[in-house]
Amino acid sequence: MKKALIALLLFAGLASGQTLPLEISGGNAKVVQVDRIVIVKDDVTLVSSFPFTVKAPPGGAIYSWQFPATVTATDMGETLEVTDAPKGGLTISVKIVFVDFKAQKLATKFGKVTFAVGDVPPGPGPGPKPVTDFESKIRTAFTADDNVVHCTDGTLGSKAEAAAFLASLYKLSAATDVDAAPTTDKLFTKMQDARRRKYHDDAITKTRDVIEAEVKATLPSPNTGTPMTAELRTKIKDLFNKIAAALEGVK
Repeated sequence: MKKALIALLLFAGLASGQTLPLEISGGNAKVVQVDRIVIVKDDVTLVSSFPFTVKAPPGGAIYSWQFPATVTATDMGETLEVTDAPKGGLTISVKIVFVDFKAQKLATKFGKVTFAVGDVPPGPGPGPKPVTDFESKIRTAFTADDNVVHCTDGTLGSKAEAAAFLASLYKLSAATDVDAAPTTDKLFTKMQDARRRKYHDDAITKTRDVIEAEVKATLPSPNTGTPMTAELRTKIKDLFNKIAAALEGVK
């Protein structure tokens, strides 16, 4: 009689209800804390061995479990026994049909549980690095520069190529030339000569104007014969790496 009533109610239609909590047991399951982007702790259930079971509320007439194809599990009615799953986040859900024989109605309810298998899942990591005022000025100037530049060999190039060349020039100078130069004017003259061997002076002038202003703000007299000291070399290396990074960020 009950089986006939269930079949009749299933045929008649199912009523939806509230989401039900599921329970994980076995598998050395435990609640751990993971870092989020704001570095607050978030509770995550971590399962580190097999098998383990996911339990749904009892009393249902029909249980329909859903889980990824990469998971090996056995449907045991109100429980699901998981014997294998890849490491990482995992969500298992179930649809349960409850029968009210007195009212002769069916109620369909849904349950879902999300947890981690193996290791604590990594947080989302830090957000993008904020753009500095200098980087913003470089990008604005680069956008305003002419798209085509004139190379010293008579060919035409792009402003993106010129910016990449300057970035590599500043990085190379920071790594080698700063330590080798006896005075600031010798250093900047060598860099200017290297640029002029590749591009004419009309190449990305607006971008170079921003760089020149930053150099003069950091080094009040860069073209004078100021002797290089250990402190000054460090200051110039930091400046050149800063300029190179800003040039690498243009598009």
